[in-house]
Formats: sequence, C-alpha cells, structure tokens
Amino acid sequence: MPEARAADLRPLRGRPRGFNRETVLAQAADLFARDGYEGISVADLAAELGLNHPSLYAAFGPKSALYREALDWAEKRWADQARQALSAPFLMQAMSDLLDQQVAVFADRRHQGCMLTSALQTHARDHALEAKHARRLRAAMIGVVRERLDRATRDGELDRSRDGALLATFIVGQIHGLSTLARDGATPEMLRAVAGIALQGFGQAARIEARPMLSQVQNVRPDILAA
Repeated sequence: MPEARAADLRPLRGRPRGFNRETVLAQAADLFARDGYEGISVADLAAELGLNHPSLYAAFGPKSALYREALDWAEKRWADQARQALSAPFLMQAMSDLLDQQVAVFADRRHQGCMLTSALQTHARDHALEAKHARRLRAAMIGVVRERLDRATRDGELDRSRDGALLATFIVGQIHGLSTLARDGATPEMLRAVAGIALQGFGQAARIEARPMLSQVQNVRPDILAA
C-alpha cells in the first residue's frame, strides 16, 4: 500500500498540513486502548486523530489495518522500553526496573493502560484476524522477558532447573494485571505495592533473593479503586 504524502492529508480544525505517522499511531494506540477495537468507529477515529476519512484511509487503509499497525507500534515501543529496563546487570534489579517502569506508565492518567493488554481478548467472529495478531504480540512480550532470563541462566545467576518460559509468563501476566488495575482506578501507591509483591513472588520462584523495589510504598491502604 503506497504511503500517503503530507500534501494528501487535508487537516481539520486548523491542524498543520505536515503528517507524522508515529504521532498518529501513538494517538491511535491510546484510542484503541481506551475504547477497544469494536468500541470506536472510523468516524470517531478520524475526528480524534484530526484527519478526514479519505485521508485516514489513504494513510492506513481500513480500520483493521490501522489497528494492526497501531498494535505493532505499541509492541515495538513496549519492547524497546522493556529491554532498556531489563539491561541492569543483575536479574532481580532488572525485573524491579521493569515493573517500576510499567507502574510509571500505567499511573500516567494521560494514557489508557496498555493496548496490548486490552486488545481483543473477546471479539466478534469477524475480527478473528485482529485478535490473532494481538495474541501474537502478547506472546512477543513474553519473549522479550525470556531473553533476559536466558542471559541470567548463561551467566549462572539463574539455575538451569528454573523454567525461563514460565517465569517470563509470570512477569508479563503481572504487567497485564497492573494495566487492568490502573484502568479500574488503582492509585499509583497501590500499583507499586502490588508490583513489589509480584517481584517477591518472582524471586521465590526463581530462588533468588527478592529485594524490595526502591519505589515500593509500605502500609498502603487496600482501597484499590478510586472513589
């Protein structure tokens, strides 16, 4: 599909004629995370993105193609950020940094949680292709964490008897849970406390001493949901 030129995109509401694909994909990812694939119409997408319908189609194709490209964008951004967090020299610090990073993202109310987490877990039969794409990218998240665990195994920090795939799945499962809690209104303090417990559970399963996260808040009230 040919890329749309900036001149082909007719701006609405006084927007500049320049077109930044990355910016539009970031906005689309937030919209899909907020409303879901089936919960937002093409007309609403175009209005929120500041493009008319023909311009949106020229740039991305049908709604399903925009959704898959926004998912790809979200997964790449997540993977890049996660690998940076996981670059710490010791495994427990790397996992702590990853969970800290995710809590900071989910606590930012400008965003609507994680598109990868909410993407088409339930869907109409017509959207099976998009749901399959979302599942594949969620599996890729596990792969990113598995890379770091494999490194720890090679370095002798993680015993070879530990199941790296299972541990990676556990961590990513906690990240999905944190995203859901944030969407339901959990406070940043509660998110940090839950992440701290997850880190301790990981340490026990990996048989590595789990030091508390630096940002973990003690004695948090159990009122997860905002009033």
